[in-house]
Amino acid sequence: MMCTSSRCAVTVALAATLLALVTAGVADAESKFPIATGTAEGQLSLGHVAFDGTNYLVGIQGDATGHSSVGAQLVSQSGTLVGSLISTGRTGGAPGAGFDGTNYLLVWSDDGTTPQNQIYGQRISPSGSLVGAPFQIGPTSGGQELTGGTFDGTNFLILWRCSTPGDTCAGIYGQLVAPSGALVGPVITVSDSARKDARIAFDGSNYLVIWHGAGAAADMVFGRFVSPAGTLPAPAFVINASPAPSDNPPAIAFGGTNYLVVWPDELGGSGSGEWHLFGQLVTPTGALSGGVIAISTAAGAEYFPSTAFDGKNYLVTWTNFTCNPPEGTCADVYGQYFSKCGTAVSFAFPVAAGPGSQLLSAATFAAGQYLVTWNDGATFSQGDVTGRDVYGTFLAPAPVGCVGDCGRDGRMTVDEILTMVNVALGNTTLCACETGDANADGQITIDEILRAVNNALTGCPVPTATGTWDCISSTPGTTVVMTLVQSDSNITGSEVTSDGYTFTITGSISGLSLAVTGVPSNGGGSGWTSIGTMSADGNSMISSWSTSDGKDSGTGSCVKRQ
Repeated sequence: MMCTSSRCAVTVALAATLLALVTAGVADAESKFPIATGTAEGQLSLGHVAFDGTNYLVGIQGDATGHSSVGAQLVSQSGTLVGSLISTGRTGGAPGAGFDGTNYLLVWSDDGTTPQNQIYGQRISPSGSLVGAPFQIGPTSGGQELTGGTFDGTNFLILWRCSTPGDTCAGIYGQLVAPSGALVGPVITVSDSARKDARIAFDGSNYLVIWHGAGAAADMVFGRFVSPAGTLPAPAFVINASPAPSDNPPAIAFGGTNYLVVWPDELGGSGSGEWHLFGQLVTPTGALSGGVIAISTAAGAEYFPSTAFDGKNYLVTWTNFTCNPPEGTCADVYGQYFSKCGTAVSFAFPVAAGPGSQLLSAATFAAGQYLVTWNDGATFSQGDVTGRDVYGTFLAPAPVGCVGDCGRDGRMTVDEILTMVNVALGNTTLCACETGDANADGQITIDEILRAVNNALTGCPVPTATGTWDCISSTPGTTVVMTLVQSDSNITGSEVTSDGYTFTITGSISGLSLAVTGVPSNGGGSGWTSIGTMSADGNSMISSWSTSDGKDSGTGSCVKRQ
């Protein structure tokens, strides 16, 4: 799961632009909750979270006895811990979890035969009790590093890569595992020339396994389907063949119609450290749908993506290495929502951006919300990640928005209604107006067109600035909490900064545009003025500001607390 290539060495640089916040659903900094903390040895999670209908199970590496202990933690839908850390009694790499409808399956790369680690599993009940003993999944020969797994409704498919000291072997392999723990069929050779970092998703008929290649194809991202019976119905195919290095972990999720595959490209060339994230929609037949999607191209290094689907949109999260000078070595977790057609339906936003490093996020959707986990205080050096604490937060799905607002700008036009009609008649694709499909059933109906007409006549809902806003400034290390009250076109409120200054705010709002002024209320700091734009749903804001003495200026982004 870790990148070990020299291309993974991170060249951190101050981000030239500040990522703006999401249009809805982002949890504020106060809502993060601990999942595994407080051990001297440090703890690590690579995501792979499962849900049993009541609670989540998060795989955890490390406990009070050692940093390699393999275990898991149950977490409720409100973020409270259910019971204590579950220990398997084994040691190895960071584990992953799946749920089969009755029990969880926890899997990991076991170091009982180091350096030839093998894949092991442990069944766990929803109450947290071990079901049976740990059992071997991978073959007894050759080193194996866990790369992913998922459940298809009948069996699990567990993936690993060939792993030897110095990465002298190549290959992605899999094994079907029944809910009873029995191995189903032989080991599946997905690719004998893959380098590492495979990921997997299931579309209801087949699995799609993705990876980046080896040798001359090391900079390419590949995919291959695996049937629930363990057969390979077609050869591997190319998903990304850009000349930029892509040898860092990808991500994949199935969105009901297509897969979204996300990968990092080192656009500045090998060793530049300028990693950016891109995506591609892939159909269940292996065809590429549409062009390459720019997920995030902010300056600096961005990788370790994760993605999940909520029935309407995808959430993509990743690690952004910016190294703000006051923090020293740092990394933050960011996210952004994308539609089923690959269109950004939000600004990018910080999920976990406190002091120090937050990295290796993972997103899981269940029970109407996303659970995003990450490693807080972790270190990343020469491709190796050392954990300290594991935290999580819940995010709401992005809102549907105003029905028929094809341009997502908060207003309706006649042209947009005509676009909906053409979609309904089959003259153009749903991607021309995804917001016209209010119930996300893949079509636009007469009722939805009538709702859009009503929105055009009465206007889309008008957002309000009233509420508490969590903001991040482009001044390194500075966060802000604003409390605003809107009365007609007037804005009043207060602001408290992370460096101890408070301000009284006054200003005005016209539509989505705000113009406000802050005056020191505790005798410290300079006053400031800001011009901002609020999102169409009133849940996020981006702005530019300058101090009244002309000595400082910058940009900021805010999200309204949910």
